[in-house]
Amino acid sequence: MRQHLMNEASNIINPVMDAGKLRTITSGYKRHSIRRLIRPLGMDSATFKRGMDLSGGVRKNVSDYFFIYTRQVLPKIEDRIELQLLEKFKERIGNNMERKEVTQAYLNRKDNLAKSEDNIDMNPPEKPKVLPINLTADVRRSIASVEGNGLSHHTFEDIGRYVLFPPAHQKRMFPGAFFGNYQKDEFYRTNHFGVMVREEGLRITNDFSRLTLPHERKIDYEQILQCQNSEVNEEVIKDEQKFVAIQQDFSLELIEYINAKQGEEKFSYQKLFQSPAVFDSFVSILIKELKKKPIRYHLCVKEARIKVIDQLAKALHQIMIEKQLNPQNMTEIIDNVKLVTLDLNRADLGKYHELQVNEVHQYKLYLSGYHKICYQQWRPEDMRRVSFEKFKGNNSGCLLWGPRGVGKSQILSYATAWAHENKWMVITVPRCEMFTDGTDEIFRAENGMYLQKNLAKNYLYNFRKSNELLLRTIDVDMSLYGKIDMTGLKDGDPEPFPRVWNEERQQWSDDWKEFLYDAEIKILQQEYEDLRYRCADRLPDPKKLIDIADFGIQNPELATNCFREILEQIYHTDKFHTLIALDGYNDWFKPSDYQSFRYDNSPILKGRIPPQDFSLVRMLMKFDGHMIRNGVKIATTTHYRQFRHLCTPEMINLQPTYAAKVENLALNDFRMMLNYYHFTKWMDDIYQEHEVESLYMETQGNWTAFHETYNRYQRLHY
Repeated sequence: MRQHLMNEASNIINPVMDAGKLRTITSGYKRHSIRRLIRPLGMDSATFKRGMDLSGGVRKNVSDYFFIYTRQVLPKIEDRIELQLLEKFKERIGNNMERKEVTQAYLNRKDNLAKSEDNIDMNPPEKPKVLPINLTADVRRSIASVEGNGLSHHTFEDIGRYVLFPPAHQKRMFPGAFFGNYQKDEFYRTNHFGVMVREEGLRITNDFSRLTLPHERKIDYEQILQCQNSEVNEEVIKDEQKFVAIQQDFSLELIEYINAKQGEEKFSYQKLFQSPAVFDSFVSILIKELKKKPIRYHLCVKEARIKVIDQLAKALHQIMIEKQLNPQNMTEIIDNVKLVTLDLNRADLGKYHELQVNEVHQYKLYLSGYHKICYQQWRPEDMRRVSFEKFKGNNSGCLLWGPRGVGKSQILSYATAWAHENKWMVITVPRCEMFTDGTDEIFRAENGMYLQKNLAKNYLYNFRKSNELLLRTIDVDMSLYGKIDMTGLKDGDPEPFPRVWNEERQQWSDDWKEFLYDAEIKILQQEYEDLRYRCADRLPDPKKLIDIADFGIQNPELATNCFREILEQIYHTDKFHTLIALDGYNDWFKPSDYQSFRYDNSPILKGRIPPQDFSLVRMLMKFDGHMIRNGVKIATTTHYRQFRHLCTPEMINLQPTYAAKVENLALNDFRMMLNYYHFTKWMDDIYQEHEVESLYMETQGNWTAFHETYNRYQRLHY
């Protein structure tokens, strides 16, 4: 049949026929093999070739059409069929709650498939870039994975080895920029993103891997009620998984207790627990009290436990008020109160009231007994053995500090990649200095906060790209939505810039207003009037978190407001874990590069705006991982622009138990780094063992020192 059509067509088709006649003749044939354009009558060949795009009219290969059909048409048909079947299945379910669960399960399945395939774009994918190395046994000693996975299963045997990430992973984790100087020092030379498995990174992710969501925790408090004191101590408190689960339960109830306060009382309790050291010490003391009767009964019953938290918190709060304290650790409070008496009411135990004999038991809690025990923050031995020395921030966060070039940003990259692999929500600030470097347009709002709308828009876009799958699935909690103004301040929060009297200079803090011209005041008042609206006014009913993100990207003047709305949802959710990663954290503790005459009277600022006056910085500046219901915060220091200066935790008012000092690479890690650089074509040199040891002695295993040695000193001609 095909031969018959071909012969018949060859007898009919005249090469000089115009396109219209040819179309009429060939329209009856179902198949033909014309793969070139037909030149119309009256047009010479040169004009025809110059005026038309020959590639646009060439018919594609059959395999190309089949590829388009399978990648674009079939998925849409499958989605429509799936939705029809889902609706039919839901019609047979009588309970509305079960219908919602079925719908949510379907959406979760779609998102998991999308994430596993990494195929959001339905266009034909580009040819994947193959790593230009042969994964021999020798190479695998230095490279653990080239697929960007396996971080959750690393052990101490993997220390020193590298994990290479495909371009899709790299663009999702770091859509804007990398941490530190990685982009300049390594990525531009190899076009590959690889992270070394450092001991510090392994320790910190191991601590965070014990964290669970509320619906995942299975603590049998009723069984703990029946145990003896010694059994609770050995089988519950000393068990690392149970200890962390109870710590999280108690922490959530303390957060709820603080957030339930109103007005000035709430701000006062937030001041009491603003330091993670005070917060975690409070929780740790309650956990250790589980091994004692009769308070254990009250700590195992949720309603009674809230009463215990209330009495103990009020006692500590009263001491803070009387002594005018600003506590940064529990020791400052215990020095002023050695004993707290708690009233344990039998009625609070509910159905377990028979366990307590007296109607009211006067329980004496000796805080002085915890004064010398691990900074009041005891942890099981199994946790201490594999964690940083004296580290207590497994439920709050960590500050990585150390000299320049030791690899702090690289460890932060590893923790970020680990969080993405475990489906955490990740908020990254690749360079804290980008908020204060004086390169973006700023606007001072009516309440005194400074807005950076272009920076906020770009940052929100990168955040959306990095967490798109989670943002698409999480519903907006409307009880929290709409309480944030344009500058990111929450309704009811204290005024950001109260009018105060400077006794030393004998002037008010807002005396600068006297130097404004009438025309300036009129213009500013008009601008303030035009900006008296918020995200909730323009977007009253968002369904998913991604709706808020998209709205902020489309409306840059509301990008700051939208990001703060999302942050408020993240701080209060129980649906996922959150990691906030900040690189160059100490840059927020020095004056910014933005100038303003309003700060000319300050001998410290000297006319420069302090970072906390920028809305975006104020949202993320607090080291408050303990106040995130299911999240932690990791920050690193930077010394890239600070000559002979080392920022320590004490300089930024952070307790040393929430920090870890990063040292230079060990010799074996340094050897692995040199092998990795050779395998990825970062350098062509192959060092012998005696050369490796000599180079290690010169650089002391410091990344920056090695780069300077290799790029500068070894290339100088004398």
